[in-house]
Amino acid sequence: MGDKSSAPKLNRRISRRSVCDTIDAAEKPFRQCWQTLLQVRGSQVGPDFVGDVLGFQFTLIEALSQLENQRVAIKHEERRLIREKARCQPAWFAKRMATLKRYREALLQALAIGRALGDGFAWMFYERDRSLIDQHLQQQRQINVPTGVGGLGERTSAKDLKSLADRLMIYHGTTTFLRIGDVSLVDLSTVRVCGIGEMKTERISPEQIEVRIELIADSKVARLLSADMPVAPTLGQRLPPKMQDRFERQKNTMREALKAASQDVAERRIGRQSDFHYDTLDELVKGCDWKRFSYAAPEPSLVMGALRRRRRRSLSGTLLGRVGDMTAKVVGVEQWVVKAMEPPHPQNNIVLGSIGDPESLVLTSEAMPFTLWPAADETIESLLFGEVMVVTLYNPGHFWRAIEDRGFELSLERPGGDIRARRKLGSQIQDLRQYSYFHLLMRRHLMTLPTVMNMVDATLKLTEDPQLQGGLRINVRPQVSRSPHATGIEYDDL
Repeated sequence: MGDKSSAPKLNRRISRRSVCDTIDAAEKPFRQCWQTLLQVRGSQVGPDFVGDVLGFQFTLIEALSQLENQRVAIKHEERRLIREKARCQPAWFAKRMATLKRYREALLQALAIGRALGDGFAWMFYERDRSLIDQHLQQQRQINVPTGVGGLGERTSAKDLKSLADRLMIYHGTTTFLRIGDVSLVDLSTVRVCGIGEMKTERISPEQIEVRIELIADSKVARLLSADMPVAPTLGQRLPPKMQDRFERQKNTMREALKAASQDVAERRIGRQSDFHYDTLDELVKGCDWKRFSYAAPEPSLVMGALRRRRRRSLSGTLLGRVGDMTAKVVGVEQWVVKAMEPPHPQNNIVLGSIGDPESLVLTSEAMPFTLWPAADETIESLLFGEVMVVTLYNPGHFWRAIEDRGFELSLERPGGDIRARRKLGSQIQDLRQYSYFHLLMRRHLMTLPTVMNMVDATLKLTEDPQLQGGLRINVRPQVSRSPHATGIEYDDL
């Protein structure tokens, strides 16, 4: 046990008050960005809408940067205390580390709120380029918001350079799904992505920085840029060798992503109106209270529970406030679980999930952003800002029972592995594998089981096409889109 007099000094800059101040400072710009998205969600464009859109990203980047700076400071403090652990009393060390972890998790929740807002904004302009979204999602997710001189460059550009060659500039650092390059260019006349760029920032004096953007873009953008801007040396000519090699790899990734997304792929698109349990979610959130969970079962395979947090005056109070003893709050859940497990089936089990938590806010290729769900505005806002907690209890056994009803036999590929479904149809043998994304659509994105089975049936129908006989593998990629499939808003004077 270390001598208390020689213990590391407490970093007074990292306190509950400092963390609360940082989170609460982010709440106002987050609410402002949410109001901008509301105009699009409800197709009610206000008089300052264009200004709101053009200022959206700078407002969001500023708030995210402050949260990230505080999170990084806490990580540094945790590392410092671990290095000096021998000088600390064990009880004090454990308590301080637990406190710092709680602060860090609250900041991560706040960052997830901001990134969810950024996803909703960026996705509106990427919606017609879903194959390019797939290219982004194949890359490793960037969890941290850019800080330091690089972050300063992005914030400065978001404030002063909202467009380039009359194309709207989308900043990737405010999203969870844009992972190739730092910015995208969008042609607002077509609402299509026409370029991806990598930003490099250099400090050339204590008061001055230089931001350079290397673009991979279509020929029209290139002509506009060459006409309006002086020719400058490429970034690679100014970077150290190691950074230059890395930068060349980044450019190749951007180039290959745009090329792959623009290529015509032989695929069949089956567009259908899909049903979701948004009405049930709206009713559940509207009617829940803080005493105990309210439950609803919109279909046998899914149970949802909602609990309202005690009213807090600020976002920090919500994120750092304790829920209390959960034992009394989940009373009655047993009967809902038993109901979801009926009738008996070998694949019956309950998968516990949630809606609106940081992990569920990360965008996936098959879904659309949580902030654009066509649920009630009040529902999305309550979940996004942590005012209501929603949990899901999903039983995949109902899906597999429906597969069996179509004549398939189930087996495990290996102990503990994926389920394999097989049926014989005349001289044809059909195998169904790797359908986990359908489970995700039901338990996290609230798609109904009949809608999922319609997709399965449509896939099986393809195998009856005489032109597709013989050994055949069909890859299914569900993609949920808004309707109508565009913002329907005109932008002028960027």
